Amino acid sequence: MSSIGATILWGFGLWWLAAAILLLAGYLRAGRLPYSVGWWAFTFPLGAYAAATLALARAWQSGVLEGFAVALFLGLAIFWVVVSLGTLRAVRSGAAWMR
Repeated sequence: MSSIGATILWGFGLWWLAAAILLLAGYLRAGRLPYSVGWWAFTFPLGAYAAATLALARAWQSGVLEGFAVALFLGLAIFWVVVSLGTLRAVRSGAAWMR
């Protein structure tokens, strides 16, 4: 029973991930997306979704889903680097403290 609930929540997470990617792609197509401290708000859900995907892949014994989890973790690592560098630049320039 718990695996059914986990699968439903995982599906909702997949919807969130797709919506986030599509919205981000639309903003990037419209022009450069300036850095904001709010970018950190994407790191936790992406990390939680990657961990949930790995747990579900192991529960289902699915190699394909485990590969997807690895891709999510790699994407998370890249996103952490991008957001961390943006934060360091904003702190150094003082832009992080402006509204």
